[in-house]
Parts: sequence; structure tokens; C-alpha cells
Amino acid sequence: MLPSAPWACTACGNCFFCRRGDYHKCDHGRVFGHGATLGSLQGAQAESVLVPNANLTLRRVPEGGVVTHKGPRLFEAGLKSREERETAVADPDVLQDILERLGLRPVFRYQKYREAYEWRGQEIVVDETPIGTFLEIEGDPEGIRAAASALGFGPGDYVTDSYVGLFLAAGGQGDMVFP
Repeated sequence: MLPSAPWACTACGNCFFCRRGDYHKCDHGRVFGHGATLGSLQGAQAESVLVPNANLTLRRVPEGGVVTHKGPRLFEAGLKSREERETAVADPDVLQDILERLGLRPVFRYQKYREAYEWRGQEIVVDETPIGTFLEIEGDPEGIRAAASALGFGPGDYVTDSYVGLFLAAGGQGDMVFP
């Protein structure tokens, strides 16, 4: 057996290589523990490490739970997209315990109430959050633009930041939960 070492690096999600799925070739990649030359990320020999562009969510639903991994945000033609992989979880408390035993812990919690609709193959959702109510449209780029236009919105109205980013930009501290 040959010895191996992990390649602990990040990817921007927006450069030519990331858009092709070649995250290991990222033009703006950063490497843990290798100083300013490779991105100035502190080393990964610690109890916990904050990984840029990583997003893992455990959501509790009446049927149990759902775990979602979201890839890096991509921006093309004024729209934000990101790969999402999601699966049902029978017992979210057990999964949370497993994640904690692997050294992962929650770094941010947020709540939202969501109503979902469908229009011409596009999913349109209304999210009520502690910082406001937002409309989100998921689908193919042409369909998203058509749905936005039908609802009276144009590119100048699009918000591409995450709820975490919006919360922090509004001066929020701690978790984004309803009182």
C-alpha cells in the first residue's frame, strides 16, 4: 500500500475550470496550510476548520430529515446556480450525531417558512425569513427569466446572495431564527 496525503484545497466555483467541473484546477483555488503563495488558509491540523464554498444542510421535516450538499455558487448571465445533492434521512438526530463524531458542527442556523408553486416547469417558492420575504425561482435559465418577467421582475431585481450573506449584511449576529 502506498502512503497518501489529502489535497486540502478549495475552489471558487466561477472560473473556467470550475464551470467545467474541474475544481482541482481552479484558477482561484486556495490550499490549507501553505501560506500566502497558495491562498493564506490556515492549516487543517486543528479541531475545526471553516471551509470556503462548502455548504451542508440538515433540515428537519415531518417525515424525518433531509440532508443537502450545495456546491460552489456559479454566476452566468446574471443568474446564480449551484449543484445540489439531496437525500432523505430517517432520523436527523442520528445523522447530526454522526456528523459531530466526524468533527462537523453547525456554524449557522436559519429558519424559513416556504410555500412552493410550479409554473411552466419552473419551481417558484416564497420564503418568509426573519429578515424579510423572498421569491426564489428554480429551473432552467430561460424559464427563470420568463417566470420572473411574468411576475413583473427583471435582472435589476435579482438577489444572488445567500440568506447567510443577506443576514450578515443586514447587521445580523448569531443565528437567523424567528424570535
